[in-house]
Amino acid sequence: MVSGVVILNGTYDRKKYVKRIMWFVFILAFWNLIYYFWDAFHMNYEYNVFKDIFTVFFVPIKVQLWFMYPLIGLYIAAPFIQKMVHGMDRKLENLFMMLWLFFVGAVSFVSLFN
Repeated sequence: MVSGVVILNGTYDRKKYVKRIMWFVFILAFWNLIYYFWDAFHMNYEYNVFKDIFTVFFVPIKVQLWFMYPLIGLYIAAPFIQKMVHGMDRKLENLFMMLWLFFVGAVSFVSLFN
């Protein structure tokens, strides 16, 4: 909660947010690949490569990585939340709602195949 207050009270720097999001996506992809290959080669789990590559963006390979998905979502939403805290105009509200509906729909659509 303290880090959220610091992020929301600071000034918005697009490059900083994009850099953080890309870093967390890289870390998530790196550890998912490590766990994927560990399970596939050492634990002899059977994986469907094409299905698993698609679902790894929405479902963690291992339970330990659960927090990365909401964290990336929060960093994506942080500029909008920051604007809401400091006063948002109608155009940004509409953009926020469209993005929110898109991602909720995308996750729901992907979950149909699991």
